[in-house]
Amino acid sequence: MVSRRKYFVIFLMMAVLLFLFQFSQVMRENWNYYTHNEYADADLPGADMAWTQEKMSAGRVQGTVLNVFYIGPQDTEVSAVAKQWCRYAKYQLTYYDALPRFSTSRMIPTMIFIDAEHVDAEDYLYLIDAYQKRDAAVVFLTLPTVEKIQATPRLQELLGIEDIPKEKVRVDGIRLFDGCLLGGEAIYQAQNEKEAKELQDLELTMPWYVTGKASKTYMIGMMNEKVYEREKFPRIIWRNSMGDSMVFAVNGDYMKDETGLGFLDLFMYEMSDYVLYPVVNAQSTLMVDYPDFSGADEEAVTALYSRSAQSIQQDIFWPSIYSMITRNELKPTCFFMTQYDAEAVPEASADQVDFYLRQLNEVGAEAGRSMNYGENMTLADKVTEDNLFYRDRECAYNFNAGYLENVKDITPQEWEKAGWSTNLSTIAGDAGENGLLSYYTDSVTLQDVTHDAAVYSYAENLRLRSILTAIGYSNMRVDFHRVLWPQGKEDSWENYFDKVYSNISTYWSRLVIYDQTTLSQSDARARAFLDLDFKQLRSDDLNLITLFIQNDTEDCYFLLRTHGEAIDQIQGGTYRMLEKDAYLIHVQDSHVLIHMEQAEAVLHYSGPFGK
Repeated sequence: MVSRRKYFVIFLMMAVLLFLFQFSQVMRENWNYYTHNEYADADLPGADMAWTQEKMSAGRVQGTVLNVFYIGPQDTEVSAVAKQWCRYAKYQLTYYDALPRFSTSRMIPTMIFIDAEHVDAEDYLYLIDAYQKRDAAVVFLTLPTVEKIQATPRLQELLGIEDIPKEKVRVDGIRLFDGCLLGGEAIYQAQNEKEAKELQDLELTMPWYVTGKASKTYMIGMMNEKVYEREKFPRIIWRNSMGDSMVFAVNGDYMKDETGLGFLDLFMYEMSDYVLYPVVNAQSTLMVDYPDFSGADEEAVTALYSRSAQSIQQDIFWPSIYSMITRNELKPTCFFMTQYDAEAVPEASADQVDFYLRQLNEVGAEAGRSMNYGENMTLADKVTEDNLFYRDRECAYNFNAGYLENVKDITPQEWEKAGWSTNLSTIAGDAGENGLLSYYTDSVTLQDVTHDAAVYSYAENLRLRSILTAIGYSNMRVDFHRVLWPQGKEDSWENYFDKVYSNISTYWSRLVIYDQTTLSQSDARARAFLDLDFKQLRSDDLNLITLFIQNDTEDCYFLLRTHGEAIDQIQGGTYRMLEKDAYLIHVQDSHVLIHMEQAEAVLHYSGPFGK
């Protein structure tokens, strides 16, 4: 029998628990300001603030590139990568059809880029010596043909090639040595037929070059060690030392897309005591066309899932997404789809819109607008229907970010004419020739999608590592359109989400190096990155690096890579170590002092292929 005293204690405990649960829910509701986008910033710089070569500070850098000569045509994929790299790193790029004759009145380049695939050796080969004597590094972004190299001893000497066993050889895999790109050593070699089919998409057939003792190899082709000596493995990316000058070479097409960006920074790092260059420090996750209020392909969805699109998105999709967000500490941007097809009639109520806004606010995520549309709509139709949708539901949320998959096919004039400029500050999508980051219009930035969460391969891994090394930025896409407009069972939620969750939790999580951000946060940092102009000086006597920010962009980020040195103290900012010899600097003042700690023994490369 329960005594009155025990009964009262039990009653009191139940009352307290009830109060706590009810009170926490009330507070949760009252403090959830879901109609306000905390990441939207009305005071953002425009395109007029963006850095250009004409704005570059005179005498900006000691020990880094002031001027880059590009020898080759301007309309190639390689040229586009070189131009993008110079713009982001704030280097001056000058194009020439052929290497100009050396002149003391001409600005001496620190690096000479040669697109040897499109330029005859006679246009540069016999003029290089004068530049090399002034410590100009030479970078072969592409190589001449094997026949041309075999027939030209001077080319072999310049490239450090000691032997060419075969004109073409197929390797078993690719090895990237430690210290080249952020993330450490990488071996891209399939262990079975499944991995070879699903993961191996790097070019494994290449000319077989073996370099001499004065060279240092960064990436090689892997072969059977029982048959071939490791020192004889084919070189893919290497450096040849010629006195105080260096010659870098790329054997393959790695400079024809953004994979080349990180390798260009590697070359700069290798020819300097240290490198300090700006990065974005933003890694975003894009939930595209989720939630979809347009009704999706209701017939196909019902046939596949035996429930409505709205029901499966809220009851099945969201719990899984919530789990993925919290476990991987993501800060996603969900792009709401209001109407994809002109004939569809959105059935979502204001309560359903509010439900997702509340949920996103609770996990620190952001809502954006999906600007994707079907064949029977135009961009202008899309913006009109989108505005009507939110007006009819009295949605006061200040959307700042948009997603348009085919943005590369839409001109800024078409985009502004459609009416989106009054709504959004940044858009994401497949940017194409616009580059990874750019100003799309005077007030709107364009952020390229760097990789798809459902797709992982060796080439995708290498490309992303290179982008992270070069500019500290990524934009991962999770595409919900395919599961809400399914073409078959292969597009089912179970198949798609299992692949996405697996990749995000394993492969892609290993490349989370920088801050997780929403797209609006990434936008603010991207503008600072694009606008930034700076000077840096090094005082070896004081072990001091001094960084001067030349404009008002004081809240920005830099990557410092050293050869064995460590940061002792910093003034005007903060730092964190990303990995050995790599530090992320958060600049918080116009004048930053970085005091370096002299290492007991500076680490040098030691490996089987050179020193």
